[in-house]
Amino acid sequence: MTWLINLYTTFDGRISRQEWWIGTVILIVVSGAGQWIMAPGSFDVSSDSNATPSPVHILWSVIVFVPALAITFKRFNDRDQPRLLSYVFAGVYVVCTVLSQFLPAELEHFDTWEWTLAYPFLLFSLWTLIDNGFLKGTKGPNRYGADPLDPGSGEASLGTVPQVGRTPYTGGAFLRDAIIGLFALGWGAYLFLPNVNMEVTGDLLDRLMLGESYKDHKRWKLVDKHLALYDPEGEKEESRLNKLMAAHAQGRKDYQKGISASFDKKHADAVRDFTLAIERYGADNKVAADIFLSRARSYSALNEPAKARKDYSVAIALRPGAPEGYSARGNFNVKRKRYEKALADFDQAIRVLRVPEAYYENRRGYVLRKLERPQQALGAYDKAISQAKAKYERLMEIDRDLPDLTKEERETFEKWAAKKRNRSIRRAELGRGKAFRDLGRLDDAIAAFDHAIELSPDAAYAYVERGWIYEKKGQLNLAMANYERAQKLGSTSDWLKKAIARVKPKLNY
Repeated sequence: MTWLINLYTTFDGRISRQEWWIGTVILIVVSGAGQWIMAPGSFDVSSDSNATPSPVHILWSVIVFVPALAITFKRFNDRDQPRLLSYVFAGVYVVCTVLSQFLPAELEHFDTWEWTLAYPFLLFSLWTLIDNGFLKGTKGPNRYGADPLDPGSGEASLGTVPQVGRTPYTGGAFLRDAIIGLFALGWGAYLFLPNVNMEVTGDLLDRLMLGESYKDHKRWKLVDKHLALYDPEGEKEESRLNKLMAAHAQGRKDYQKGISASFDKKHADAVRDFTLAIERYGADNKVAADIFLSRARSYSALNEPAKARKDYSVAIALRPGAPEGYSARGNFNVKRKRYEKALADFDQAIRVLRVPEAYYENRRGYVLRKLERPQQALGAYDKAISQAKAKYERLMEIDRDLPDLTKEERETFEKWAAKKRNRSIRRAELGRGKAFRDLGRLDDAIAAFDHAIELSPDAAYAYVERGWIYEKKGQLNLAMANYERAQKLGSTSDWLKKAIARVKPKLNY
């Protein structure tokens, strides 16, 4: 107990790295526990620039101020650093405590001026951490006292040992200063080279941190770059909403927790998290529209349609110019077999679109088929195919207009864009095939399924659909060949099993 009191209350003498780490860990645990007990709500920080200081946080910063200084002073003494450095640390501690109350809670939300203000203090804090926590102290006695690792090596009193300038510059100190220098250079690049903005450094860090996922990360960055130019107004709106979302760090965390819970099919937990996020942002905040949509999907999964329907309507009211709300409610109405209402939603989604998207016409075609309007469905599917091709051509124009892309990047993007185009066309061709079948135009239906299979040879359900058409035409050999192909591709549907059992006897298998 006496050791702890001396550790946290005295400023003379020296302590070893081990004692410093023990003292630091105890200080962090006690400080965090005390803050949690006295004011657990203080951990709910907002990164809003207008955030008000947390009194409890300030109180605990003051309480731990003296013990933090005590262990740092004695560790600097062990390193034979000048006493002035300890006073600088005290000043930095005070400044960082004040800044922490007004800067964003997460580093990713810092603006350039905030980095300019905070970075020097972050660099000094990192320098202190390395110096105190990782570098050896002076061997033997120095001007601050005896060696804590060898107390019997000799007594030393203030002024009996040469000044700090005589302390050798070790390899550890060089590594410490090299690390801080690299961080300082990176900061300078970020501030003074806005066109570069540390892109190369960031790319290198991405490669190191992401490992095998690096290629996927690069591909999606490339895709985002093209799509931003394809729909610049949509990019501006998304950027603005992202800033609004970042305006409350805890609200965003609740939203992300809800998304994770919904992916894990824990929809009751997801509803709870989405509700918390909505309360933090405010139910009339435009950014809450996406949260209402997410909560509506979870309500739907929990079989609470009235609540889901209400959330979909609120989301649409918050962002009436966004197609996503109408589309989400349209899909909800499809599941509830309310096809007329679903059609109205998809029609409205198409009306507010900034740029045409094949997805909405494909969904509209599906609903029209369910409403037994196959001829109108054909028109929707034809539009979907046209829009998929037009989008691909526009993306290829954008790709050609980007001068800094490598050959590999162009090939990567073209493969992605072609895959997306073919997927949209395949869906439309499958829909066309079914609409032609409904109209009794079986040869046209087979041609549509042929095209779908050409675009996606491993799509088992396309073979099932084509096989059924051949069965209806009485071409049982072709029907069985398609059914068996679907089975080899992994289809295990009961309908397919019954179809094979139905056709097999007729072929004398």
